[in-house]
Amino acid sequence: MEYNDSWFYLSFWPDLLKKLLEAWPLFQKSNAQGRYLSHDMGSVASVNGMAYPHDMPVEENADYILLLYSHWKTTGDTAFMRGLFPKAKDYARFIFNCDTDGDGLPDLNVSNTIDQGSVAVQHARNQTYLGVKALGAYRAASEMALAQATPDEGFSSDCEARVRLINLTLENRLWLGDHFAVCDDPSVPQAEREAYSIYPSNGLLYLLAAGLDPGLTRPGLLAGGGRLAAGPGGAPRPLLGPGALLRHQEERRLLGRVRVQSRP
Repeated sequence: MEYNDSWFYLSFWPDLLKKLLEAWPLFQKSNAQGRYLSHDMGSVASVNGMAYPHDMPVEENADYILLLYSHWKTTGDTAFMRGLFPKAKDYARFIFNCDTDGDGLPDLNVSNTIDQGSVAVQHARNQTYLGVKALGAYRAASEMALAQATPDEGFSSDCEARVRLINLTLENRLWLGDHFAVCDDPSVPQAEREAYSIYPSNGLLYLLAAGLDPGLTRPGLLAGGGRLAAGPGGAPRPLLGPGALLRHQEERRLLGRVRVQSRP
């Protein structure tokens, strides 16, 4: 899915993103948690089903919600957003159902496309990356719910409740004082589990571009400052603290040079 490339579409060719948002659900799948989207619709000139070797249901559903929201905010096409909102709502409820331990973070269907990362980064349960992306998707879905002809206040409240829950989990279990851990999955070795999670801001960029508070509001989550951590060999490495990196990326976006951190 063209999640990261959609900056181009939104800037120069919003109708192409519109066509993609219309076509992508034709390739949806289902399991016990509900309906979810394929990573892609094919490869090169073959539009005959997913070419990527494995599903990543939570990630793709969240991507769809965020892109539909971004298309709406960029174009002002409320009718189009409302027409696809039932699908976005369905995909958000799928993500709801992937949290089986009640902490807000998905622990089912959690494989993602960060295939340059470790097994923990790509497949662990209770990932910071997917938790923050789900949080972003819930914020977007909440806003779209309230913009329906008849505002869907119940669904919006469900989304916001999960935003608050994810914030609690991020603060209490994944914020390690100067960085977010990769995951809270006890099956992952401690060193891998507590390594720096460098991808979560990917799920917030479209909200920031639209001027929407992404919802990282729990006390302590905004205490990151502009410090640098020592990476391998002593090289400086930016913290994914809720302060420095998100501000830095937002500034780069405003300058038209935003670089997102994972590929779709």
